Amino acid sequence: MDYLGEVGVGSWEYKDYAPDFSHGPGWITAGSGRIDLTGKPLAEAGYTKTAFELTDRPVIAVRPVNHTGERHSPSAWKMTNALESWSWNGCEGKKAVVEVYARAAKVALYLNGKKVGSNLLKDGCDTKFQIRYEPGVLKAVAYDAEENVISEHKLCTAGEETLLRAVPEEKTVKAGKLSFIRLQYTDANGTVKPLERGILQVRVKGGRLLGLGNGCPYNKIGYCKNHTDTYWGEALAVVQADGTLLNFIAEMDISALFGNILDNAIESVEKLEKPEKRLIHLYVAQQKNFLRIKVENYCEEKIVFKNGIPQTTKKDKQFHGFGMKSIQTTVRKYNGSVTAGIHDNWFELRILIPLGKRAG
Repeated sequence: MDYLGEVGVGSWEYKDYAPDFSHGPGWITAGSGRIDLTGKPLAEAGYTKTAFELTDRPVIAVRPVNHTGERHSPSAWKMTNALESWSWNGCEGKKAVVEVYARAAKVALYLNGKKVGSNLLKDGCDTKFQIRYEPGVLKAVAYDAEENVISEHKLCTAGEETLLRAVPEEKTVKAGKLSFIRLQYTDANGTVKPLERGILQVRVKGGRLLGLGNGCPYNKIGYCKNHTDTYWGEALAVVQADGTLLNFIAEMDISALFGNILDNAIESVEKLEKPEKRLIHLYVAQQKNFLRIKVENYCEEKIVFKNGIPQTTKKDKQFHGFGMKSIQTTVRKYNGSVTAGIHDNWFELRILIPLGKRAG
């Protein structure tokens, strides 16, 4: 894994991420290792897994197509700077160096269904292809000595839409524990876009931002501010969960409340045909002397409201609608209120509970 110190000793960086190759101010990490400083496995990790037979499929890695032929910072301690990505927007027609790692006798490479190369693997488990970049599907097929297919793997180009996603390593953490949240520019399906770049600002409620940064060995901003540059489309935030905001609510009530909230939202978005519309946003924060909970989900069905509360859309109403009733019961137990509404196909459930008002 990459580490602080011995700056640049294992780094292959280009001028857009490292303005100078002097390894002076701004350089923080060595840039070596199979895993970068944010904990992201690099293509070199894929090679290691292949060499030790820890994967049963080929690994495809592509050297940054936007820098093909350009000089990078020098190092003899790095094997490759390839990324497991076939999303290089704006590089159509440019030469792409594709690396494939496999335990096989032969590897064939296909681009959008057309065979673009085939190499024998004699004394190792890696091989290279030089092709022209074209968006679509890049597939590697591994064969044994008798030309039987062993396995295959593919990379797909990201779609046109660009989203900024926050992907936590774990969905929940206990108070005082750490949450590692990967910040990524992706398409609607979650495919990372390495050429999207921006300065991200992070604000945390209900916790403390302990660290923020990216995996680039050159990082003039550092890791202790509330903003960071992205590196090949990604960054990482380290947040310590507070948890004290919900301390006055019994654990069983927290479980029932959020369980019903999320169950209702998930059930609603599962009805949507297009995956990119299946979105749920959950907010928990302090608003003056109140605990504020808000959940939003995209919704295309007609919702009937009664006294500001959505009614079940299922025909057998006698046996449904208990989730919303349970939410109301739990909130009223703590002298709180529940309201709901829908605007521009976004359903919103709002909960306000006076802080510290324990159940009577």
